Amino acid sequence: GPSSEASFARLPPLPPAPAVSLADLEPVSATVGWGGKARKNRSIQDRPLSVAGKEHPRGMGAHARSELVYDIEPRFGRFVAVVGVDDEMKEHAGMASVTFSVAADGKVLAESPVLRVGDAWHFDVALPPGSRRLFLVAGDAGDGINADHADWASAGFVLR
Repeated sequence: GPSSEASFARLPPLPPAPAVSLADLEPVSATVGWGGKARKNRSIQDRPLSVAGKEHPRGMGAHARSELVYDIEPRFGRFVAVVGVDDEMKEHAGMASVTFSVAADGKVLAESPVLRVGDAWHFDVALPPGSRRLFLVAGDAGDGINADHADWASAGFVLR
């Protein structure tokens, strides 16, 4: 609709596929606001990851508010992901709203606008050399966590 055109005029280009998928790594820690544990290659409701009408075979399904923390190996040069509210929340589109942020060692490197069902956002973020820990945070956009099924789709690392 008209509101999304204004806020998504600057959607970054589609990032490259990661060389190392988040789903192949064990998080240092993972806290998820609803639905149990973060899921590898599935939505929080154990369906295929689907963002803005496109299925992604790889990635992590979570739920606001959540924080996934990963060790950054020296060979990891960039973090890439397609993020959004999983399409499984179409019937609750009015409630679902999520913000995504990427931080390394406590410094926010990139964040999305507020995303709703049908929106996607792209991350292709350079990791500062020497970074130790990556923090992937899905926030509730200030209106509570109802229906906030947050997908980190096609997410992972491009090598230096």
